[in-house]
Amino acid sequence: MLGAHSLEAHSLGGHALLLQVGFSFGGAAPELALIVLSALVGSVLSALTTALATLPHERVLALRDAGGADGKTAARLLDHRKTIRARILAGRVLSVASVSAFTAHLVALVLEDEGLVLSAVFGAALAYAILAEIAQTLARSRANTVTLPMLRACYPLELLLAPFAIPIQLVARMAERYFPEDSDTVTPQIAEREVEHLIEKREEEGTLEGADMLLNVLELKDTFVREVMVPRTRMVAIAKDTPIEKVIEQAIAEGHSRYPVYGEKVDRIEGVVYTKDLFAASRAAEPPSLAKIVRSKVLFVPETQKINALLREMQQKRQHLAIVIDEFGGTSGIVTLEDVLEEIVGEIHDEHDTEEALVTEVEPGRYVADARVSIHDLGEMLSASLVKAEEAGFDSLGGLVVDLAGGVPEVGRRVRLDGFDFVVKDADERRVRRVEIQRRDSLRPSAPEVATETPAPPTKETTA
Repeated sequence: MLGAHSLEAHSLGGHALLLQVGFSFGGAAPELALIVLSALVGSVLSALTTALATLPHERVLALRDAGGADGKTAARLLDHRKTIRARILAGRVLSVASVSAFTAHLVALVLEDEGLVLSAVFGAALAYAILAEIAQTLARSRANTVTLPMLRACYPLELLLAPFAIPIQLVARMAERYFPEDSDTVTPQIAEREVEHLIEKREEEGTLEGADMLLNVLELKDTFVREVMVPRTRMVAIAKDTPIEKVIEQAIAEGHSRYPVYGEKVDRIEGVVYTKDLFAASRAAEPPSLAKIVRSKVLFVPETQKINALLREMQQKRQHLAIVIDEFGGTSGIVTLEDVLEEIVGEIHDEHDTEEALVTEVEPGRYVADARVSIHDLGEMLSASLVKAEEAGFDSLGGLVVDLAGGVPEVGRRVRLDGFDFVVKDADERRVRRVEIQRRDSLRPSAPEVATETPAPPTKETTA
């Protein structure tokens, strides 16, 4: 009987404790609501902090320029960034303090056991940290779209937090006074790389049109004049003593607007004749000599000059054509403003141009190329880096093959460089005209050799 009474007493005591706890929790509903509200506000402010740190400054500038609701918010962010950060920090601190304080009060109220208060506060802080981390992760992944709307929605909360942020702002100003910001140590090279990576990223996303042209502009600083010039062998120049009638006929046949004029030899360029001046002279009762209409103001540039500097010089001196000279002062070729612009926008063809492919892919790994193609363009067309050829300073494929062969090679001669075989397909005693290019890793031992237009002598090999 005593045992039964004891068991019944324990049961009644347990029920009484549960009722007491239930009534305590019922009376602690405001504390629970404040804990949840503080945790949510702190998580939102944590997410806003992460979003502001993730959103690029350039994007904020662009949104400000775009106008609209986001434009106004972006302008406020740019003008009051430090104030906004101080208010958000004050809100986060108050949120953490509120969660801890209300949790401790709730545990002490319900369980009346001070030993569990510390554990409860630690558990609440951990739960808050998890919730804040989830919010930060979501904000980080959507910073471009949610940052400004969140900042706009939190503006009333900012105003409430403004008094609490004043001490933080004062401390921040003192810290800036004693620990000033470091000067920007970004080098021009690093800045250019940053721009290149940003353009490439936007190009991959498909959000930027004309990315190729922007990248080409940045590459102008790495391109030499000799890579884009018309070489001397293809240059159309006119002797100073040529009769004006012959000059007009040649100008009509070639279709260019400007021609260099030389004296004793091409290495002595004395001026430039304009086609419009030739046509004006042809209408005169007594056509003047070529020497009288030649414009003596000529722009000479070294073949090692970068084309970005060339473009600026052409703009300053108002010249559309420049004579390219080598290290000995001889004429290497000419370069026009159109040649420079083509490095940015690609090939420009007018109604007089006949479009011809300098490099044609016959089959995978095998190409037929015009020997006039530049080494720079050839590397881009083959999607390969002809390192040795570029380091040696060759301008054209023909010059490279002649150098590797030790002279003008006969048809059928094979030379090797940078993982490629170069087979001469057309040549005369003065120069190479056409070359077949084969990737060595794509050659098949059993593949038959392509027949040439003329009987070829036994193939010789030269390895570089």
